Amino acid sequence: MLADLKKLKENGIKVNYFHSEEEGRVKELLDAGVDFILTDHLADMLDAFAKTN
Repeated sequence: MLADLKKLKENGIKVNYFHSEEEGRVKELLDAGVDFILTDHLADMLDAFAKTN
C-alpha cells in the first residue's frame, strides 16, 4: 500500500481511505499520504488526530 500511495501522491492524486474506525491507524494513514479518512465516528477520529500532533 505504501508504494501505491507514494506513486499516487507523486502524480498529484488525492487519496481517500475508505472506512477506518481504528483510532490507532489515524497517524499511520496520514503519514502514509492519505488525505481524507472516511469514518462513521468523526469525533473519535478527530480526537485521535489531535493526539498525534
